[in-house]
Formats: sequence, structure tokens, C-alpha cells
Amino acid sequence: MTTFTTDLSPRPLPSKASSLRLQWYVHPTKLDYRVVLPLFLEGLREVKDPYRYLAVRGSMDLIASCPSKLMACVPFLLPPLKRALDTRHPLILATSLTVLQEFILADPSRIGPALVPHYHQLLGASAVINKQTYGNEDRKGEMASSQRRLCVTDLMNETLTLLEITGGRDAFLHIRYMVPTYDSVLQQGVRSIW
Repeated sequence: MTTFTTDLSPRPLPSKASSLRLQWYVHPTKLDYRVVLPLFLEGLREVKDPYRYLAVRGSMDLIASCPSKLMACVPFLLPPLKRALDTRHPLILATSLTVLQEFILADPSRIGPALVPHYHQLLGASAVINKQTYGNEDRKGEMASSQRRLCVTDLMNETLTLLEITGGRDAFLHIRYMVPTYDSVLQQGVRSIW
């Protein structure tokens, strides 16, 4: 039984107006993010719908709804994100990296530096991911437009760049320790990508 089939989490329902939104029984800003957000992040390892849909949409909704609550959640979010990244399953990796990027971008000046001491947890699988090819190419050798965000290697590079840009002075050294092949974008003269 998964977390989403128990009574431990709020039950968002797909909205009748749009399949891309959730209808919450309780507004996300009124929830205890330290409890609820890690539950949704645990669901990122799901590959079957509706569990995957609930995990991804629920995580994104919580992140977007109240960025001010995210800093207090950092220690609670690392274990489920690490477990998702450690699966090395392309769909789970792509989803987890996208959620991690949204998490950082919700409050980059605070969350970026707060993650630096935890890079060893988040970036353990990064070196392996950067060596493997996870691209989704069609027969012509070009990536289909709907699958561009599923190219895990590109997503990992974007995430590493985002971590470096938002992490402060020591971010590059911590990233380079975990991913020796990473090249600094800041040292190359790129000031901001986002």
C-alpha cells in the first residue's frame, strides 16, 4: 500500500475543468509542509497513474503555493529526493530533477545556499547519470519536442548549473567533489541562465 492510498495525506482530486490541476480539500498554504511535502516527494518514485500524477502535481502545487514555508522543509525533503534520484529510472529521474529545480527556483536566494551542505545526498547518482546516455531519440536521431524535458543528462546538467548559480561561493567546489566532470558555468563567464 502506498502513501497515497492511506489517510495520512490530503486527497487532491483531479479538477473537472482541467486534467492538469488538482482540487484540494484544504488549501495548500494551510498544510504542514514538513509532513505533507515529503509524502508527495516519496510518490515521485511511482510510475503508475494516478499515484505519479498526484505526487508530481501535489509537489508542484505545494512548492508554488507557499515558497516561504519551503526553507523549514529542506532537511525533510532530502531523503525522499535522494531515494528518487537513486532509482536511476529515466522517468523518475526526469520528474525528480524537475521538481528539485522548481523547489530551488521558488526561493533561490535562501534554498540554494541551504542545499550546499547536502549536495552529497542529492548528487550521489549524478556522476553515474552524466556518464550514461538517457536521451530519448527518435529514428531520425533528433529528439522529439515532447520528450526534450525527459533527457535526463540535460536535466542533470541544468540542475547542477542551477545549484551552482544559487548555491553561493562554495557551491562549485561541493558540486565538483561529487561530479568531477562538472565544469563551472560561472567561471566560464555565464552570470545567469534563469
